[in-house]
Amino acid sequence: MAEEPKFSFTLSITGADILLGGLDLMKQRLKNPFGRGVDKIINAEVHGARAEAFETEGRSVGSGRGTWARLNAKYAARKARLRPGRGILEWSGRMRASLTNVRHPQSKMSRPTPFKIRIRNKNPLHPFHELGTDTIPARPTFKATKAFTKKLAKHVLDGITGVKSGKIKPIFGKNFAKDGGFVNGR
Repeated sequence: MAEEPKFSFTLSITGADILLGGLDLMKQRLKNPFGRGVDKIINAEVHGARAEAFETEGRSVGSGRGTWARLNAKYAARKARLRPGRGILEWSGRMRASLTNVRHPQSKMSRPTPFKIRIRNKNPLHPFHELGTDTIPARPTFKATKAFTKKLAKHVLDGITGVKSGKIKPIFGKNFAKDGGFVNGR
């Protein structure tokens, strides 16, 4: 007959089931990284960056010498007479509105695949100003800088991990980070 142990020692990790469940949820979210409103947050960031470009007349996108090219003298005089106080890319304000307002009918966001977000503008004049022509200098309204790209990547990561409280519910529960990763399953 086997002798009963006189002493036993048990070590258990609490919260492992929560951790495993959280990892499963992260795995699911990785299949759709722009889900859970992340696409809308990124869309708003791009439109906000374009609004800043209009406010700074191109300084925020670093085009050329740091600002959009000046208007030629003849056109500038005509514009000052007919549209006083309007910025470089503003005649009626319609293009600015379409580039800075996420709800504008010419502003379109789509998700061709779960891993791709496309933000477009259907204003017919936009490509001429963004890229320039033989007679119009390019005046870009958006530039994906390294810092801006990192900001967008953080939004995607927040959506996958759920660390942003309030808008995105944390995967592991509110006590996970506070308790050093170990939670008591409640």
